[in-house]
Amino acid sequence: MCISSGASAAKKSADEQRAEEEARQGRIRTGKTNIEDKFSGFDDAFYDNRRKSYLDYANPQYDNQLKDATRELTLALARSGLLNSSVKSRRFADLQREADMQKRAIGDKALDFSNQARKAVGAAKADLLTQNQSLADPTLIANQAANRAEAMTALPPYSPLGQLFASATEGLATQAELERRGKNRYTSGLFNFGGSARNVN
Repeated sequence: MCISSGASAAKKSADEQRAEEEARQGRIRTGKTNIEDKFSGFDDAFYDNRRKSYLDYANPQYDNQLKDATRELTLALARSGLLNSSVKSRRFADLQREADMQKRAIGDKALDFSNQARKAVGAAKADLLTQNQSLADPTLIANQAANRAEAMTALPPYSPLGQLFASATEGLATQAELERRGKNRYTSGLFNFGGSARNVN
């Protein structure tokens, strides 16, 4: 009778442990479902929108700076008497190369923001799944997942673009001014100020 009672108690304890573990696994599955649900909006469209948001921020600055650089280069060439020279063609070709390079850099930066968002979301989700496995508390995990997902939707701070085309007129004004004042080390032959330029050794 004692042996039978002991076996019965052991079986009951094993059954209770099994039921408890099954319930725990059920809570873990529910928690995982809650995480997946809260993070369901982080799809390819989300990451593409993150890329586009940076382009929407940076491209108007790029366009304005390129417009200003084109105007400044035209004015500098005009002041130097070079609007109808090969220098104009060369300088505008240089500006276009710089513009193309800066445009690619902006695109790369936008893609980087998209990739950073994807990485951050993946890390947050993995962390929540680990917590869910150990806590087995679907309500707590659902709340944490909602908070983390909401934080992930916030746009990162974007820094204004630096001076992209600062070198567009570089050298033109300097050489012209030196030749005008007769203080140049050499005469380019590009500027004619009605007098003979003085070479300074």
